[in-house]
Amino acid sequence: MDDAIRQRIRKTLVARRADQFRLLGLMVRQKSENPPGDLAPHAVKTAEWLKKLAGLTAVRHSVPDEEIHPHGLKSLANLVISHEFGPGPTVALQAHGDTAPAGPGWAGDPFAAEIRDGVMHGLGVVEAKGSLAAYVFALVALKSVASELGGAVEIHITYDHETGGALGAPWLIENGVTNPDYVICPGGTWSIVTRHHGALRLAVEVRSQSAGAAEAGQATARVLDTLYSLRAAKTPAVEGVEPPPGISVGGIHGESGKDATPGVVTIGVTRGLAPDEDPAKAEQGLALQLGKAVAGMPGVVCRIRRLELTPPLKPAPGTESLVAALARAAGTVLGREIPEAARSTVSDARHYAAVGIPAVLYGAGPRAAEDAHVGGPDENLVLDDLRQGTEVIACALADFLNRRVPAGAK
Repeated sequence: MDDAIRQRIRKTLVARRADQFRLLGLMVRQKSENPPGDLAPHAVKTAEWLKKLAGLTAVRHSVPDEEIHPHGLKSLANLVISHEFGPGPTVALQAHGDTAPAGPGWAGDPFAAEIRDGVMHGLGVVEAKGSLAAYVFALVALKSVASELGGAVEIHITYDHETGGALGAPWLIENGVTNPDYVICPGGTWSIVTRHHGALRLAVEVRSQSAGAAEAGQATARVLDTLYSLRAAKTPAVEGVEPPPGISVGGIHGESGKDATPGVVTIGVTRGLAPDEDPAKAEQGLALQLGKAVAGMPGVVCRIRRLELTPPLKPAPGTESLVAALARAAGTVLGREIPEAARSTVSDARHYAAVGIPAVLYGAGPRAAEDAHVGGPDENLVLDDLRQGTEVIACALADFLNRRVPAGAK
């Protein structure tokens, strides 16, 4: 990247740093716990703060009550900021504004956004309000070098991460609000995540058509024995990420048939998916194994019904160019190479990847989640990570969207 562009970006970020820290503190202090899921007020306030502190206009897209109530939510609105520099690709920066409930164990007020020794403490300060603050001021910095850029940058602020994310990014895409070419979602400052786990949530049904109670009970026992034996089964290994749990067994529910014999026993099952696993093959393989468990038992069948798929994240065509831009910028800003990595927990990036949009995780956060107690008591963000992560993102996008260099050029 041209050194003059980088210096203009840095100068802008230094001048706006107090506003960035103030924005993050305001977002942490405004509660957005999900549940209870009354999230529209946070979106309204965030839009106000974005205009006041960053000069950015966020368009609010309210999700109808009939769509949110089945998900246990009280109110929900997504925010979209869009800035077009000229012809070229659109890069979206997505972050969620909702958090899990605070829970017990905090040493102080989880909503105080207190800063001690260069560290801000508060619920959601890393996951994912810190990355959102980075994205906002990265765009502010990019506007200072607008004449050098093409394409567009969007910021998607969604509010249902804790309830699965279906009314966030997928809703925006399905309703024609956005269709970006590339996406960056919340992550740490010291690695670029391109893979993470997924999961299949299934209902395993053991049907007893003509068997007696003893045979039906035996069939259910066989299926459960098979499921429990699979819990310890090894899934495909991916460097840098722990294998997902093979199987977890949830509730068991029985419905009586004739003469009070069990007609159907339904077992809730979650099958973890490694980043490079094919969900359909994983489901088919489990169905075959459970079918064998009841093979030869007259009147007994075992079927699997898919309830929900959380697809794993893995690189798509185009991911490599986004990774390369981030890696180059990190080398300059951080003074060191940062790795391409995988992580164990899921992200909203999977929703974009599911429709073929290249997505990676990068933002403001620690080298390891446990260093910041992410999602738990005493969650905290080193503000120097926020500062550096913001500059990396701004420089990477200035490189990626430079009018004179094709996007993704080495």
